[in-house]
Amino acid sequence: MDTRKLRGTGSEKRIVEPLLFPGMLCYTQQEKVLPIRQTVKLFIEKERGRRMILSLQGCMAVGKTTAARYLQEHLPDVHVSLEYNTGVIEEVRRRRLNKNRYGDYLEIQKLWLQNEVARWQDAQRYPHTVMDFGAEEIEFYTLNYPKSCGLNWRKEDIEQALQPELTAVRQCMPEHILFLDASEAVLRARKAGDSTRSREFFEHYLTHLLPLKREW
Repeated sequence: MDTRKLRGTGSEKRIVEPLLFPGMLCYTQQEKVLPIRQTVKLFIEKERGRRMILSLQGCMAVGKTTAARYLQEHLPDVHVSLEYNTGVIEEVRRRRLNKNRYGDYLEIQKLWLQNEVARWQDAQRYPHTVMDFGAEEIEFYTLNYPKSCGLNWRKEDIEQALQPELTAVRQCMPEHILFLDASEAVLRARKAGDSTRSREFFEHYLTHLLPLKREW
C-alpha cells in the first residue's frame, strides 16, 4: 500500500481503488482493508476527545462528495462540510474577474482563501468534521494553478501578494487528510457516468493539476 503524504498535517493515507464502489473500501492499516466509516472512526478515536477536522482529498470524480454524503448518512455524530462555492463564483462573475490575468487572479484567490477560513470557522462549532476538500486544497491551488497553465507567474510573488490570506488559511489545516485515488480509466468513467455535474475543469485537473498534487 502506497502511503504518500500530502503536506502539512498529521495522518495521511492513500486509498486505492475500488474506492467507494463496490463496498466503500478505504485505506489499509496493517494490511487490513477497512470500510470508510470505520476509517473515520479510527481517526476520531486517535484524537481522544479533541476537536478534529478530516479532509477528503483527490482528483475530481474520485468520489469525495459521494464519500462525504455516505458519512453524513451513516455517522450522524460527524459534521460533514461540503464545498460551498456559490458566493465566490457569483462575486467573480459580478466583478468580471479573469483568472488568467495576474491581478484578477490574486483578487479571485483572495475570495477563495477568505471563503475557506469562514468554512473552517463554521466547523469549529462541531467536535468532528469531515470536509469535501479542506484548507489544504485552496493553498495548493493558489500556488500551483498558474504553473499548471504554463503561466509565467512566480510562486514567490503570489506568496508575497497573498501573504495575509495564505497565513490565515494555513491556520485552518485539517488534522488528517484522506487522499482518495483511482486510475485514470476509473476517473474518466465516473466523470462520464455523472450527468448531474458538468465538471468542465476535469480534463485540466486530471492532466495538469493532479500530477502536481501528487508531487506536493
